[in-house]
Amino acid sequence: MDTRALVGTIAFAALVAPAAAQKPPAPPPAPPPTGFYLGAGGGAGVFPFDDDFVQVTGATASEVTTDEGAAAYKAFLGYRFHPNVAIEGGYFDFGKFKFKRNVTSPFGGTAEATVKSSGWGIDAVAIFPLARQWSLFGKVGGFRSTTKTTYTSTGAVVFAAGTNLNPERKEWNLKLGFGGQFDFHRNFAVRAEIETVVGAGDDQTGEGNVSMLSIGLLARF
Repeated sequence: MDTRALVGTIAFAALVAPAAAQKPPAPPPAPPPTGFYLGAGGGAGVFPFDDDFVQVTGATASEVTTDEGAAAYKAFLGYRFHPNVAIEGGYFDFGKFKFKRNVTSPFGGTAEATVKSSGWGIDAVAIFPLARQWSLFGKVGGFRSTTKTTYTSTGAVVFAAGTNLNPERKEWNLKLGFGGQFDFHRNFAVRAEIETVVGAGDDQTGEGNVSMLSIGLLARF
C-alpha cells in the first residue's frame, strides 16, 4: 500500500472512531402492551363420542355413524396487567354434534342423538413473549358448560317409556388451552389456539371432552 494512502486511512479511522463511540445505543424493544382487550374467533368444535352411546334394547346388530366436528365460535374480553399475565373471560359455542345408531337386526330403524355444547368461562393466562412480536400462551380456568341433547328414532326403534328425550346438563368444568399470537400492530393481534372443556355432559346427554380449534382477532383499547 502507498505510504500516503496508509497515513490517510489511519487519520480517517482516528476521526471516525470517537464519533462511533459517542453514538447512543439502540433503544430496547418496547414491552408488550398491557390493559383491556377484546376479540372473537371461529373454527371447529370437536366432541368425541363413545361407541356405546345410545344403546337400543333388543338390538343384536347395529352400525354407528358420527359427526364429531362442527362450526364453532367465541367472543372474549381480557385484561393484561403484566407482560406475562392476563385474565380472560368469554362465551363459547362449540356447535352441534350427531351420533346415529343404525339397527339392522332383529328389526330395522335408527336412534339418533344431537348434542349441542356451549357456555362461558374465565381463565388465567400465562404469556411467554418471543422475538418479532410473537408470543406463546397457556390457559387454565373454569367453564360453566351447558350440554343439551335431543333424541329421535325411526323405523321399529322406540325409546323406552319415560325416557327423557331432551336432557340438559349445566355444570362447572375445568378448561385448558394453549396457543400462539402475532402482534401485527400495537393495538391488534391475531391468534391461533386450542381450548378444551374437560368432562362436559353426563350419561343422559353424552359426556366427553369438548374442544375448539380457532383463529381469532384481538383488539386492545
